[in-house]
Amino acid sequence: GVSESRIQEVAKEIEQTEKELQRLQESNGFVQLDHRIEERNKQRHELQYSINRLNDEIRALELYGDHMVKLDVKRNELKSTESRLLQLVGKIEPKLQTILIQISHQNSTQSDAMPSPHEYDSAMANLTQQQRAVVEQLRRQ
Repeated sequence: GVSESRIQEVAKEIEQTEKELQRLQESNGFVQLDHRIEERNKQRHELQYSINRLNDEIRALELYGDHMVKLDVKRNELKSTESRLLQLVGKIEPKLQTILIQISHQNSTQSDAMPSPHEYDSAMANLTQQQRAVVEQLRRQ
């Protein structure tokens, strides 16, 4: 069994532990411990709040990044369309210059004769038809 000396040792340890508990109670040790635990919980909550806020900011930045990618795609589409338009204008411009030279030549040989209303309407209808053809070509490209 258990020896008498061992029983006395355990009793002495219990007595010392009780004295230590009493001393802690008297010196507000438990209150200080509670205060430290409370402080740690508060810090943990503050850290959790900061983490949540940072996660929200990350999500917002990711969304912003997605929008920026879409914007870049649209910018590239615009550049491509502008390029096609410039190519088309480059093809049309020589024809337009030839027409203007012909009109100028006709005007100089006709001694400033004004076109008749029918000729004017016909020229405008032709121009409108050409504009529609250009728009249709742009849509197809």
